Formats: sequence, C-alpha cells, structure tokens
Amino acid sequence: MNGRMSYKVRPNGKPKLYKDFIEVYLDVNTDDFQRSTSQLFEHADIFDQIQFIDLQTLMQLKKSYGREKDLHDIELIQTYLTSKQIK
Repeated sequence: MNGRMSYKVRPNGKPKLYKDFIEVYLDVNTDDFQRSTSQLFEHADIFDQIQFIDLQTLMQLKKSYGREKDLHDIELIQTYLTSKQIK
C-alpha cells in the first residue's frame, strides 16, 4: 500500500481514514456498541507487539454496523473460531 490515505466523514459524523481495503477509525462506537479505548486495549490480541481488536469484540462491532461487508466478515470470523475450537 503506497501513497497517502484519504479522509472521509462517516454517516455518523465521525472521521475515518481509508485507502484501498484499509479503513482506520478514530472512534468505533455506535448506538449499539460502546467501548472505550482502554476497554479495547484490555481485551486486545497482540501480534508482534502490536495490539489488535480481539475477534469476539470485532464481531460485536461489525454486528452493530450491520453493513453487507460486515455481515460477510462475521460469517468468516464465526467459521474461523469454530474451526479453531474443533482442533
């Protein structure tokens, strides 16, 4: 991914940065999903010393957004988590 990210105001009035398939939100809260940054960090998964939102929380967030792409992501996450439990 080369070049600058673009800035856009989301429908909820909050900003996002994006480029190609990458989206960066400064605030992920919706009416149905409220988490502070410290709550997100508390439950984060860490890979190579970088914190990422855990999959259970990400699913809750995506359910609150309810966009078609989020519903597809939820299916993928559920499939992954189910396969991980079987092993």
